[in-house]
Amino acid sequence: MQGSALKILHVIPAVAPIYGGPSKLVLEMCSALNHKGHQSEIVTSSADGQGSLNQPLHKFVDYQGVRCLFFARKFGEGFKYAPGMSAWLRQNVTDYDLVHIHGVFSWSSIVASKACLARSIPYLVRPLGSLDPWSLKRKSLQKKLLTWLWVEQMLQRASRVHYTSAREQREAERGRNIGEGVVLPAAIDTRYLEYEPSPDWFSKNFPALSCSQYILFLGRLVPKKKLENLIEAFGRIQVNDGLKLVIAGTGAPEYCEKLRALARSSSAVQRIVFMDWVEGGAKTALIRNCSLFVLISENENFGIAVAEAMACGRAVVVNHGVYLCDHILENQSGWVIDKDTELAAVLDSAMQNKAERQQRGARGRGLVKQCFTWDRVVMQLEHLYRDCTDSK
Repeated sequence: MQGSALKILHVIPAVAPIYGGPSKLVLEMCSALNHKGHQSEIVTSSADGQGSLNQPLHKFVDYQGVRCLFFARKFGEGFKYAPGMSAWLRQNVTDYDLVHIHGVFSWSSIVASKACLARSIPYLVRPLGSLDPWSLKRKSLQKKLLTWLWVEQMLQRASRVHYTSAREQREAERGRNIGEGVVLPAAIDTRYLEYEPSPDWFSKNFPALSCSQYILFLGRLVPKKKLENLIEAFGRIQVNDGLKLVIAGTGAPEYCEKLRALARSSSAVQRIVFMDWVEGGAKTALIRNCSLFVLISENENFGIAVAEAMACGRAVVVNHGVYLCDHILENQSGWVIDKDTELAAVLDSAMQNKAERQQRGARGRGLVKQCFTWDRVVMQLEHLYRDCTDSK
């Protein structure tokens, strides 16, 4: 198998943009592998929040440059039950050299691992942070039941368990009997290192931010991102009145309205800007023009949006729930807070020191170039796949 092209099947609960980093990462991972001469395909559900992606079902289609096979999601959002996927996997999994399973407590993960074991096809599991203690406490009864029924076997019999940070591995394996783990970081598209929009383009597309400094959050609007704490902290910082806070992303309507109501009650209400989901060049422009990027979270097994900000040369503020924090601390490419109560003071200090922000941003950009681009990570991924298939 050494040196030959591999045929890899990736199985993930969903790939719609609304699901953030995991969906984005698997598409970019497949593109990077295909660019190296391998054949990577995705089997997934049609889930798109409460709706469904407008994609044909039960046949491979081109989705964002990757061959994807969609099955209709039924009966709610959490488990992403997709009837038809199990039968297809049983019938077709032997066409692949190995299967890369993304997620743990989902229909797709369970049926993919069962099909692989039934047909003696090696598989890897990427937990996506779902084995972290914080995550396990959410819907804990369902997760305990799934673990007892199948998940424990799935993890123990996997060729590898693929973590994206050493901290994720430590938290997942603490007091738990799991198969052999390996740390292979996430990566980002190198366009974030190179694309820079003109000032005129930015002013035209983001008039509310023209000639303004702003702190940026960009991602899914979900409770674990602690956006209430960010809004409250922003209202307490002492920097110039022109500074804005931009919250860009989408989420459940009731939660988004809760955040907007909190912003309306803030003394800084006139300087808090909400935006919908932003993609492509507009997203890059929004990141490149911010003064500071912020993500504090209960649990992020890596932190793709943070890495993108670092790639754009922006200093970042995170907490220890963002597992990229170890690299940020070691590299001094941003600020890592121990407690949420420190956030206002850190934002205030960072915004009063432009030179320090620029220095930390430059170090972050260098770190991404060195460790977190697909050119580098895909070679490690190839080596991991070879190890799995050679030991078959």
